[in-house]
Amino acid sequence: MKEHLSLTEPVEYILDCSKNATLQYVPILPLLSQLLNNGHIQDTILHNRRPCNVSSEYRSLHDGSFYKENCFLSGDELKLPLILYIDDFEICNPLGTSRKKHKVTGVYWVLADIPATLRSTLSSIYLAILCKADDVKQYGYPKMLLPLLKDLKCLEDDGIFVPSLGKVVKGTVFAVAADNLGAHSIGGFIESFSSSHYCRFCTGKSSDIQEHEVRAGMFPLRTKSSHTLHVEAALLDTAEAHHCGVKRQCPISDKLSYFHATSGYPPDALHDLLEGIVPLELAQCLDVLIKKKYFSLLELNSSIRRFPYKWNDKVNCPQAIPLTFASRKSIGGNAHENWCLLRMLPFMIGNKVPEEDSAWQVLMTLKDVVELVMAPVYTDETLGYMESKISEHRYRYLDLFPEEKLRPKHHFLEHYPWLTTAFGPLVFLWTMRFEAKHRFFKRIVRQTGSFRNILKTMARKHQSMIAYHIHDANILRPKLSLSRMTQVAVEVLKDSIKESFVNKFPREAVVSMTNKVTILGTDYCVGMLLPFGSTGGLPDFGEILQIIIVHESPVFVLKLLSGWYHEHLRCFKVEPKGEIEVVQHSEMKDAYPLAAYNTLHGRMVSLKHFICISE
Repeated sequence: MKEHLSLTEPVEYILDCSKNATLQYVPILPLLSQLLNNGHIQDTILHNRRPCNVSSEYRSLHDGSFYKENCFLSGDELKLPLILYIDDFEICNPLGTSRKKHKVTGVYWVLADIPATLRSTLSSIYLAILCKADDVKQYGYPKMLLPLLKDLKCLEDDGIFVPSLGKVVKGTVFAVAADNLGAHSIGGFIESFSSSHYCRFCTGKSSDIQEHEVRAGMFPLRTKSSHTLHVEAALLDTAEAHHCGVKRQCPISDKLSYFHATSGYPPDALHDLLEGIVPLELAQCLDVLIKKKYFSLLELNSSIRRFPYKWNDKVNCPQAIPLTFASRKSIGGNAHENWCLLRMLPFMIGNKVPEEDSAWQVLMTLKDVVELVMAPVYTDETLGYMESKISEHRYRYLDLFPEEKLRPKHHFLEHYPWLTTAFGPLVFLWTMRFEAKHRFFKRIVRQTGSFRNILKTMARKHQSMIAYHIHDANILRPKLSLSRMTQVAVEVLKDSIKESFVNKFPREAVVSMTNKVTILGTDYCVGMLLPFGSTGGLPDFGEILQIIIVHESPVFVLKLLSGWYHEHLRCFKVEPKGEIEVVQHSEMKDAYPLAAYNTLHGRMVSLKHFICISE
């Protein structure tokens, strides 16, 4: 491995000699140098780097105000924005006897200038630190992060020389992705979410948060200047646990010149919504609907089990709801399962619930909010719509459950519209793909069956894997993966398809056809629906009839479908237009594949995210 590949080996750092407390650190500077000298990565970064968008569209972090206002990153010179991720994870069975005994704190990082579709691959998420979680609690984040922060400070001040570019490239941390507890712990904010000032985005009091909305402007946003005063006050007044929710200085802000705690910790839709608000409100509202005798829990679980899930929905299909869901105020399930249930619920029970039922309206406004939060593109109008939907959801929820207090995650959600203008689409900064990285290390533990020097074992095996991928021709992700192909003469295609195809590709006589293709990690199959075009401000769709490969590029033959919005189900009814369209994958503005389901209301589609229509 060392002879043929450039292996960046982990280095052991001692936290406490007397207690044999150590951590494994993978030096970030030599690894960055290897990555930037790779032609594929270099070309991708240079291609993806573009002038800040002057329009009102938000497509990436480059369009957010935090990036534009960062004088270090937003200039004309090439600078590398990095995204860190910090989280604790169990490498043993979290329900077994070894629970918490082998809990590990992992620090990962990604190149933010690589498109989100590419940096979501696990081989594009790089390891920085592995440390026992108990040691982090005892010695603190400043000591644990010290070797990484030294290198990052060097990257800020001195940079690294890239021979193929012939110049020095500098960089810094743009954001730290983490769950709420992790973000508050590292950022120096109060870790108790029942305290008086539990929000890292504003200085609102918990009592006022129950009475007022963020959109009303009642809660001053945290700024660099106000945060500095809060840190100083917290350090001076040792009798108080915190000052306006601030306990101490953020170690990353303390060491780096162009990162700040008030603009470096984006919200996490995974924990706020899919593992927070969604399972809570599904449990509360389903309990109300069952008590109204629209259906029973047995009927609901039967519908969940028998529903004909397709493709991605089949992979993420929800589990049966437990008998104790009402008392636990949670339906259980992981993020993917909860998301799928919320999307499929209208097809399962929508026809059994009256249109104006208050509990149903809470669930459907929640569905609207989730779709908006998960959108990859926004305009100012879309953000205004998101803000109004979040406000409507808050009103309907409190009207239905007046005795309930809003959870902190409800309040964090109200910040999402302005946070999107600051960070760009928040779905590109959530922790979903980072958490999937944990599985690599858990698999190593299962395979080795030994806990001796387990941090070193995990770090070394990970770096061997990364070294292989860096020298792989498809280092980022294979753009196109095919299973079976058939050579077909254009002349034998159906007349309706042939006419559209020849108009677009007049010189092609023979083409390759397949029923399934994987493009940048996303599967496309015959029968799937793709958003295509719009009518009257609503999206239309195209059903994939055939997949054709032309000069190694995927081309979809689509049967066009008009989309009619069904308010009660918050879904689209699709009907054939009688037209055929041939379109390249690269031409599509939104290429996320969806499944259509036959229901009592017709053929219906439930969106995964809001589709931004730009006429």
